[in-house]
Amino acid sequence: MKIETFKVKQYNSTYKHILVVDGKPVLITKGGNRMAKCIEYLTNKDVDISDGKIKKVLDEIMEENKNE
Repeated sequence: MKIETFKVKQYNSTYKHILVVDGKPVLITKGGNRMAKCIEYLTNKDVDISDGKIKKVLDEIMEENKNE
């Protein structure tokens, strides 16, 4: 599983952090701290993800990569 992050300037707004797994954009977050927690969660570290939608997406990614 190849994990990359990009910091993109949104038009007339702040920067957004994009999480890319295996070349597919998966998640967009505002803050770098939340992005770091998501990456730690994907690398099987014990991290508390408080947002249910984000946790659901990350669990789906982990299941896809577990089967490979």
